[in-house]
Amino acid sequence: MPHGMCFLWRPELMTLHIVSDAFIALAYFTIPFAILRFVRGRTDLAAKHKRMALLFAAFIAFCGLTHVVSIYVLWVPIYIFEGWLKAVTAIVSVATAIGLTRLVPQVLKLPSAEAMRIEIEAHRETLTALDTARAALSIRADRSEEALRESEEKFRSVVENMSEGLIIFDKQGEVTFHNAASTRIHGIEREAEGLYRRDVLPIHWHGRDSEGATVPPESWPIARVLRGDRVQNQYLHAECADTALTIDAVYNGAPIYGPDGHFQIGFITLRDVRDEIHGQRALAHAHDLLRGFTDAVPGVIYAKDRNGRMLFANDGLAELLGKPKGDVIGKTDDEFLNDFVEAEAVMANDRRIMETGTLEHIEERVSLANGAAAIWLSTKAPLRDAEGLVTGIIGLSVDISAQKEIEAELILLNNRLESQADALTIANGQLNDALAQRNLLLREVYHRVKNNMQMVDSFLVLQKSAFSDPITKAALTGLRKRVNALGLVHHQLMQSDNLRTFDIAPFLRELADNILEGSTSNSVDISVRAETLVVDLDFAIPLALLVTELVTNALKHAFPSGDGHIDVLLSRNSTGSFTLVVSDTGIGYAGLSTASSGGLGSKIIMALVRQLKATMTLHAEHGTRVEIQIAATT
Repeated sequence: MPHGMCFLWRPELMTLHIVSDAFIALAYFTIPFAILRFVRGRTDLAAKHKRMALLFAAFIAFCGLTHVVSIYVLWVPIYIFEGWLKAVTAIVSVATAIGLTRLVPQVLKLPSAEAMRIEIEAHRETLTALDTARAALSIRADRSEEALRESEEKFRSVVENMSEGLIIFDKQGEVTFHNAASTRIHGIEREAEGLYRRDVLPIHWHGRDSEGATVPPESWPIARVLRGDRVQNQYLHAECADTALTIDAVYNGAPIYGPDGHFQIGFITLRDVRDEIHGQRALAHAHDLLRGFTDAVPGVIYAKDRNGRMLFANDGLAELLGKPKGDVIGKTDDEFLNDFVEAEAVMANDRRIMETGTLEHIEERVSLANGAAAIWLSTKAPLRDAEGLVTGIIGLSVDISAQKEIEAELILLNNRLESQADALTIANGQLNDALAQRNLLLREVYHRVKNNMQMVDSFLVLQKSAFSDPITKAALTGLRKRVNALGLVHHQLMQSDNLRTFDIAPFLRELADNILEGSTSNSVDISVRAETLVVDLDFAIPLALLVTELVTNALKHAFPSGDGHIDVLLSRNSTGSFTLVVSDTGIGYAGLSTASSGGLGSKIIMALVRQLKATMTLHAEHGTRVEIQIAATT
């Protein structure tokens, strides 16, 4: 509301206003001159930027004038003039604010002086680089002809040192170039180009393919390329009738057409495969040796494909079945074994090994050719291709019927020992039954204790409703929380596996939630951080009561405003002891400093600390923090 005030009542207040307004006005009148000097000094400023600077100077000047008038009206009541002056100042201020709002984004886009310096330096470096590039380009142009010659020489050197032969020919089939490798593969001198000419091939040379069939001249690599065909991996065995020279090579080639679409040149590459042919022959010889070895090995060696068809078998399989190999190769077990059940069992084992991809040692029953039962120890493994994919199975089977008879005798002896051990098993079962009965009785005791605790809690609720005294009600409420803590301990024991111990961490979280739910503090939250700790009844009860008392005290005394946080922490120390910390963000509380101070809750806390053989430290800065060091449990 408007009010009256005479500065003559407070002369020192008037002096304060006069001095302050005078200095402010002096500062405001100085700033416009600095702005005008800046505008005059920066001739490169745009017109709109100059206008903005002058508008800002006017705004500052009007602000200084309002402070001068404020001093003047202390003696002369020109309030109307002062009001209009402030209105004009407001208009100029609003115009200045609008202009600055539009100008700031443009100013932010302007580069700094350092950025401009870097950009100028970069332009200088660019110009220097361009000059250097021009000089280098001039040098490169001078050397281009020499480089082209060197490139041709390098190309010829690469082609001459290729391990594969290269032949280039024109549309008449005349060879225009062939490298040293082609000369080496063909075994003739470079001048003897008749080898490559289409018109002399049928006179001097004869060719065969990989199957030994005669290759006519029109199907030789150069002839095919001249017809426009692409040659891919064509094998050719060529023999010269005059010199008895032979060639084994694989050819690839293609025609090259000019811009007009007509045949320009053709080329073929050739790779000497004489060593490969010799290797194939050596491999065939090794295969024969392997066949002789597998046939001489006692037992059965075999290989099957993915469908169980026999790919390979030694002579042992023929002796086992009494059938020639021709009746076995390419067939499955159920097609050549006499017993269908035995065949199905063998095939099931094969499928499992191929699916799992692992080696197995299996005992299989396959009857001999004379019908006698036999047990075979089979070692089977998946057969894989070059990419590691399972394509079948390989195996070795040995007749172990004699060993199995010995094992049967050992089994009889083992059965006698097992019969003697049965008596011990029965006795052990009786002990287990007794232990189960004991656990059942103990679980029933815990259950009844828990029920009794719940009954006591119900009696306390009824008793509490009969009293109107708040102190009595509070005492009964505290007693209920202690009873609930004891009941929760027995509930945890009843749910544990051994009925003796349980993990305290989830128990503390449930206990804290129960205490918070039973309080009237709806704006207080509790967090529990506890390490996994298995405890027994003697340790759990005093710890549960201790946490109950500390959390209840915090809820009761720490938060008169209603809002706050309580933190419960149980951690294990390196020495094996434990640290229990209950802290809050409340107003602080010092009622636990001595055993005799405080009420019943404080005395209970001190008694529980002594029972746990612990030490307690209280901190009351920034809330209350109770730290209890508990000795290691045995």
